[in-house]
Amino acid sequence: MDYIISESERLADLSSNILLLSKYENQEIVWDSRQYELDEQIRRCILLLENQWEAKNLSFDIDLAPLQYNGNEEMMSHVWLNLIGNAIKFSEPGGTIRVSASQRASWIEVSISDKGIGMSQHTLEHIFDKFFQGDPAHKSAGNGLRPPLVQRIVHLCGGQITVESAEQVGTTFHISLPLDRQR
Repeated sequence: MDYIISESERLADLSSNILLLSKYENQEIVWDSRQYELDEQIRRCILLLENQWEAKNLSFDIDLAPLQYNGNEEMMSHVWLNLIGNAIKFSEPGGTIRVSASQRASWIEVSISDKGIGMSQHTLEHIFDKFFQGDPAHKSAGNGLRPPLVQRIVHLCGGQITVESAEQVGTTFHISLPLDRQR
C-alpha cells in the first residue's frame, strides 16, 4: 500500500510539473504582476516546507533584506519552493541551508546554498535539461523538471539563474531578478 501511495504521489508531481513547464514555455510575458514583499514570500515558502526540513533536522541561516518586487507571486513561489525543496532533499541530516537576498543596483540577488551531496561536472552541465537526473541510480525521488521549470520562470521575469556545485561540498543557486522589467 505504501508503494502505491508513493508512486501515485510521484506521478502526480510529474504531471503537475509537466503541465506547469508546458504552460510557462508557451508564455512570453508575465501576467498578473503586482508589487509584493519578496523576502516575506521566501520566508513563507521555507515554512511551507517545514515538515521536510524538520524530518532531516536541518537548520536555516537566513539573511533576507526587505525587498519589494513587482512580479507574479504565484510564479515566483514555484522558484523558491523548488530550489529550497531541492536544497532540503540533497542536504545531509543535521545540515544547514543558507538563504540570502539583497538589492544590488537595479537587481534583486537571491542565493540558496546547501552543504549537501553536490553535483558532478556532468550533472552541472545538464542541470537545466528537461528530465535530466544527475543520480543515475535514481536513489532520490525526482523527475528532472524542477530546474528547467525554475529556469524558465526566472527567464520569463527577465532574470538570470546560475549554479555552483562540487561533489560532497554542496550547491548554490544564484538568482538575479531585475527591479525594472521592460516586458
